[in-house]
Amino acid sequence: MLCLQYSITTDMHTDKTHKTYLILSASYGSGHVRAADALAEHLRAAGHTASHTDLLSFVSPLIARLLRAPYIILMRRFPKFYGIIYTLLQYPFGLRLLQASYNPIIWSQKKSILACIENAQADYIICTHFTWGEILDALIDEEIDIPPYYMVVTDYTYHPMWKHRHGAGYLLGAASVKDLFLSAGISEELIHNTGIPVSPLFTSTHIPKKDRITILLGGYGLVFPMKKIFSIAQTHPKTPIHIICGKNNRLVRQLKKKYANTPNIVIHGWVDSVHTHI
Repeated sequence: MLCLQYSITTDMHTDKTHKTYLILSASYGSGHVRAADALAEHLRAAGHTASHTDLLSFVSPLIARLLRAPYIILMRRFPKFYGIIYTLLQYPFGLRLLQASYNPIIWSQKKSILACIENAQADYIICTHFTWGEILDALIDEEIDIPPYYMVVTDYTYHPMWKHRHGAGYLLGAASVKDLFLSAGISEELIHNTGIPVSPLFTSTHIPKKDRITILLGGYGLVFPMKKIFSIAQTHPKTPIHIICGKNNRLVRQLKKKYANTPNIVIHGWVDSVHTHI
């Protein structure tokens, strides 16, 4: 997920000296990872040290795929059902079921997680996925000394999964979300309206303006209504339309076949340079 405007202080407090940050994401969706990468870029540009670690890097590739599979299947095939589950997770029993599904695997890697935190020698930890808040809270409850941690809320709304007991602050994706966090009992002094981090490349003045339409289907390639693509193509017959399907190779093949005779529609899979396609 991206935000058109993004600002962040070069430090979490008024001290402008060099700091070290450990940024923790989880690759259930590419947005969490991209937000972490972007944040690291900004911090390094400001003269700080920043490292980024993905939660699923602590487990084997096979287990990582198994952990991602339910999310990917629901988002690609059953988005409405995903919405229902998202709503149920707002209740305590739903959150407990979610935690029960991944906590045993995560805690089997507790030593590796602690080693990662210790080796980073960070002044601050910044999390772009809610799971890390649960892990860090549990470590603090065990009286393990860890740096203050902040949550980058990569949602444009409030959800209980983002609220954590020991978080030092919440960096919100939109100012409109603030009241929802206040209503949830989170202190105003912990709330910062920063926007969701985006790479500095998107704000570069060197990016030429191009007459094109770009449709982003997410890192895992969510299905976009074909009628809408057809409508856009009909309305803008001379405008290049770039459709980026992420890692959904099946969708890439389907769209390339469907729009083989539509010259203004260009289909892409995963790209590392989205800024060149907008």
